[in-house]
Amino acid sequence: MDQSLKVVELPQSLCNGMSRACRAVLFKILYIWRSIKVPRYGLRRIAGVGLVELMIAMALAMVLMLGIIQVYIPSLKTNDVNRGVSQVQEKARYLTQILAKDIRMAGYSGCMTRADIEVDNVLNHAGSAAWEYENDLYSILVNGTLPTGGAGIPNLNSLLASDATPTDGNSLLLFSSAIGDAISLLPPKQGANLTVSDNGDTSRACSGGGNSIGGFCIGDIVMLADCSKAKIFQATNVNIVASNVRIEHAASGTPGNSTTSWGDNTGDLYSGDSELIRKTTLTYFVANNVDGVSSLFRKSDNDTALELASNVYSFRTLYGVDTVGQKQVTVYQDEASVSNWDDVISVRIELLIGSDETGLLDEPQRFSLNFGNQAEAAMADTRYYQMVRSTVVLRNRTF
Repeated sequence: MDQSLKVVELPQSLCNGMSRACRAVLFKILYIWRSIKVPRYGLRRIAGVGLVELMIAMALAMVLMLGIIQVYIPSLKTNDVNRGVSQVQEKARYLTQILAKDIRMAGYSGCMTRADIEVDNVLNHAGSAAWEYENDLYSILVNGTLPTGGAGIPNLNSLLASDATPTDGNSLLLFSSAIGDAISLLPPKQGANLTVSDNGDTSRACSGGGNSIGGFCIGDIVMLADCSKAKIFQATNVNIVASNVRIEHAASGTPGNSTTSWGDNTGDLYSGDSELIRKTTLTYFVANNVDGVSSLFRKSDNDTALELASNVYSFRTLYGVDTVGQKQVTVYQDEASVSNWDDVISVRIELLIGSDETGLLDEPQRFSLNFGNQAEAAMADTRYYQMVRSTVVLRNRTF
């Protein structure tokens, strides 16, 4: 046996009967076992983590988590507020742009203003506010019932009968507006032969099917105007004749035309500045949508009113009036104070828009509505609100 091995005493009972070789193997096993280094503090000290250490670790973890939460929650709140601000600003840009675009064209009648030319409406309008075109611009402050018509007053009750009910305390704005660019009339400039150059515009889908021809569709309401007179009619057929666009005005269609023969079918009875302009009657108002959320609606002619944006809680207007006949604003008046809508030069709009989510702010905001003429009051909830104001000059009222 190797003399370098440490001698280990074995019980006599274990050694009895064992061969010398077996005892040598056993000695080697015992030598290897004794040579393993064991820390002097013993195996019991490395068996696991004690309860005290575990409690200390949990307390430190909780402190760390509280710190993370204190940083995360304000960041989350800030993110929610920023999202609400972005929502409101996006709605504000969209609404002010579309309102400005429409209002700017209110009453546009070619080279002269509506007040300066004679307009003959040959539509079968039968008192319908959508097709009367007697009001280039008209507005009321909604308060209970809508007007049913009268001298210079459109029948708004009938016009909006199938739409959402306008909310009291908001402006309702109705006006006739031009759509797109005016197109010059080609000779012979007679009532029976309305022909314009084909500009190749087939981009618009027509409500009766197919696409526009030269920018016109069957059923369009059109104004023919020069610098001295104008007619409003419905296009009952649009086709290509000799590479140009011909627009017909029969009695068919809705509303159709009450007069199809204009009695001016000989000679060039319309001046060299004659234009064809597509027209529409637009109505803006605030009402609750199907979900009960206050929204701004836009109605075109007799079509169903479309919701432009939700969470619009106030829509008010003021009107810049020319009281001295110099085609400049001398005073801003509300709906009830305007005595002659033909004297309106500009429209000032005010919108109160809220975020989609509530609970963004710690306390409700406060606003003074109606251009500061109402007492400041707190909002009903803690969503983010923004007051938006803009002034739009009517295109053909300042020259």
